[in-house]
Amino acid sequence: MKNKGWIFIILFLIVSGIFSARIILVNVTFPDAENIYISQENSGEIQKYFSMEINFSKWLSDAEKEDKFGDYLDVGSMDDLILEVNVTFENRLSKKKYINISSVYFENTQHYTNGIALELYQIENDNPSLELEMKPKEKITCNLVYGITNVDFTEEQWNSLKMEKGFLVCERYPVKTWWEIAAEGF
Repeated sequence: MKNKGWIFIILFLIVSGIFSARIILVNVTFPDAENIYISQENSGEIQKYFSMEINFSKWLSDAEKEDKFGDYLDVGSMDDLILEVNVTFENRLSKKKYINISSVYFENTQHYTNGIALELYQIENDNPSLELEMKPKEKITCNLVYGITNVDFTEEQWNSLKMEKGFLVCERYPVKTWWEIAAEGF
């Protein structure tokens, strides 16, 4: 009976060692992502042949939230923060293309991430789709809207959220491009 226990322990250690070696091999084989930082009002490549520029960004006040989204928001959601980011997308090709902007998400220095609030985006913009049809050399400006609820944070984190640096990010690997948000509070 004792031998079966030792055999099990030895097999477990061998399997754990092989598994750990594979993890180390993957981490050595694939280097860290390259980070590119773009300040607000500067343009950067979001996808091949497409660029994005943040024109302005702001945290909406309770009055602005009520004015823009009052019919949609629940009565109890006034504790939520809503970040509005006005961006311009540009098709640099000489032919019509589509760009999917659903992968443009908000991230802060606490590594909190959140995607576009689709319902609020659709209320705020003429084109309700996150896939934009872009004519040759066309520029499209729209408002990306991010809703953030306090249930995702401790009270201390929630109170400091607007003071954390904020970014829009599209991809994480092999190159992570960070568009800095300069909203009031950032």
